[in-house]
Amino acid sequence: MHSFPIDSIKDKILDSLDVVDFLVIKSTPGSGKTTRVPLFLKEKYQKKIYVLEPRKLAAKLASTFVARSLGEVPGQSVGHIFKYERVASDKTQIVFLTEGTFLRILASDPKLSDCDVIILDEFHERHYYTDVALSFLLKIKETNPNLKIIIMSATINLTELDVLLQGKAKTLELNESKHTLKLDYLPNDTLVLKDPLERKVYNALSSVINRPGHVLIFLPGMFEIKKCEEIIQNNFNFEVIILHGEVGGVDITDEYYDLSKKKIILSTNIAESSVTIPGVRTVIDSGLHKINKLNPVTRLPFVELRKISQSSAIQRANRASREDAGLAFRLYSEFDYQGRDQFDTPEINRVDLSELMITTADIFNRGIEDFTFLAPLKESEVIKSKKYLEEIGLFEEGKPNAAAKRLSRFPFHPRISKILDEASKGNERSFNNVVNYLADLIEPKSSYRFKTLVKNFFKPNPKGVDIDFEKIILYGYIDQIAKLKNHQLIHMSGETYAVSPKLSGDIDPNHALWIILDLDNRNQVTRMLPIEEDWLYDLPFFPIEDSKQIDFDTDNFRLSVEQVSRIGAIVLSKEKITNNKLTPDIVEFVARKLLPSFKAKFESDTFKRLQVFEKYSENKIDDFEIAPWFKNQVEYLLGDSSYNLETILDAFVLEVFNYLNTDQAYDLEVDLPLSLQLNDKRKVTINYDVTNGIHCESYIQDFYGLASVPSILKGKEKIKIHLLGPHKRALQVTMDLMSFWEKTYKELYGELKRDYPRHHWALDPKNAKPILLLKNVK
Repeated sequence: MHSFPIDSIKDKILDSLDVVDFLVIKSTPGSGKTTRVPLFLKEKYQKKIYVLEPRKLAAKLASTFVARSLGEVPGQSVGHIFKYERVASDKTQIVFLTEGTFLRILASDPKLSDCDVIILDEFHERHYYTDVALSFLLKIKETNPNLKIIIMSATINLTELDVLLQGKAKTLELNESKHTLKLDYLPNDTLVLKDPLERKVYNALSSVINRPGHVLIFLPGMFEIKKCEEIIQNNFNFEVIILHGEVGGVDITDEYYDLSKKKIILSTNIAESSVTIPGVRTVIDSGLHKINKLNPVTRLPFVELRKISQSSAIQRANRASREDAGLAFRLYSEFDYQGRDQFDTPEINRVDLSELMITTADIFNRGIEDFTFLAPLKESEVIKSKKYLEEIGLFEEGKPNAAAKRLSRFPFHPRISKILDEASKGNERSFNNVVNYLADLIEPKSSYRFKTLVKNFFKPNPKGVDIDFEKIILYGYIDQIAKLKNHQLIHMSGETYAVSPKLSGDIDPNHALWIILDLDNRNQVTRMLPIEEDWLYDLPFFPIEDSKQIDFDTDNFRLSVEQVSRIGAIVLSKEKITNNKLTPDIVEFVARKLLPSFKAKFESDTFKRLQVFEKYSENKIDDFEIAPWFKNQVEYLLGDSSYNLETILDAFVLEVFNYLNTDQAYDLEVDLPLSLQLNDKRKVTINYDVTNGIHCESYIQDFYGLASVPSILKGKEKIKIHLLGPHKRALQVTMDLMSFWEKTYKELYGELKRDYPRHHWALDPKNAKPILLLKNVK
């Protein structure tokens, strides 16, 4: 057996597990973590050792490699389990499995009573199930304190882990003396960087083809792999190996160490970690990968092409210097690399959480809020996932119901499980129609495996009847009902989606109701199914809302009421109701509609004068119950054509005044007037300003004959006077009119008479008549 750098710290690993329950192993790529550490543990422990891998292919390759190192085939003491394959028995001790499969194992044994050690491998990738598995293991430790947990990666955020594990973990770092690694980048030239990916690969491969060893090329997916494979086969005479989850494993034998037979390995990020290909001396890195993101409408994942993080770039590059001096050629600029995120965004922060919400309740009988995650869950996604589960009938009163827990045992998204459960009530024909449609919808590239998996868990009802497959699909997509209008779909949430032009010839424009099944990256609907309104009434957990729709025209004071059936924002039918009685909901609606105009009254002087009066009252305006009074007035408004909004507003001011006027000692219009009556019968507006004081303004001549400023509230509040000159600017602002006449006015008299000779400037203003112009003086 070949030796590995990780062998040098074997004793430290085993000794550490005698002291701590959490062990973090950080070592360089290709050091042998994945395949050697489980064998170390096998010497120390008797129960199962689960090794959680982020991918099916990684689990299978590791299982095969470790089994071969023991002179076995997978399925004996070493095996693997994942969604479509189980090569393990009850006697298998080392089990490589995907993290999602591990959660299904927990459903049957929540305490992991048959397990000694759990290894979370390649933790830096932060897949959804990686974060979930760690969170669940922290909870399991409460009931299984002897369980050991190992976290392994070459690039890992140790600070985050230390916080989550509260300093209880021991960390072992292995920085092997790596061979020289040279990094090459593309120039920061727009023309070069915009070249098609396959051309970049060809150019890079041409420049490194004469280097010794195999060439490992990282590509984002099968589409790009196939295009590059064709170019390589047409231009280079070397064997091409494909590493992709859909292709299966590669038999890594001693032939790979024979560098006289150069191989070009085209791989997704499966070769970034977990799988080490011997003999690789050159890495060509596209800098791209495909990640799962959440479709905001269907809540199902979709694949998006994105740039890799710096940590992934390091992982990829180090594959070249595992055994000798290596070269990593990055098909992007160094400037681009420096601007990338240090670590990938954890998948748990970009996926639907509904499955997790059901799983926590099913396995642990606890809500999602009782678990601690390395990446805190987004509260908005928790709310959306819970709402979605309620809409498809799997959550009741904020908790998963019996159906949800039963369906959580199946290896499907809750939406798909719900559909398949309904399909199993129909006959064989309708069941197969649904399965075939779902296979094409969600797993077109592995439809056979999907159909096989479905039939392991669901069967048609021998006594079932034939059911429209669209109706069955509806059970899982109740939250995606939409109404077609003018080639647009009005979603029940109120959102509007355009129909993709690709569907224009395949849909009936006269059919009203549809369910949205998929969107493209432009938010255009690319998959939709017609449904019948009658089907909605057969859904006991989804009642159609019947309600009154009230409309009130505030300009013309016209009221209309209709009986409306709706699904969310979608109106199914309307019927006008005549001879309306003023029921509380109608009064409430009209009152709410008028409220903006009503509230504006609070800003007017008509109402502000009450705020002046408030300080002399035992009551407070805020304590006045506006709502019941106002609704009562609305009833008058709707029942009496002579009653209008202004009438209500005036009545409101009087009502509040009476509430404040507890001893009825004051009169609203007399003691809190809106205008001031001057001696010549002229009126000036009184401004009620609580902040700047009560004031009014007019020409100086208008106040002739007054020895003091006017007052209100039986003399309790004086009115500040703004005395304006002919230029309509205040010559004086005062609350002491007598002082102004005797001093300031006398000082200004000569100047005013000279500058404005047409105006009347009285010698004795406090006894003069209020005449503005000199020509009117007799």
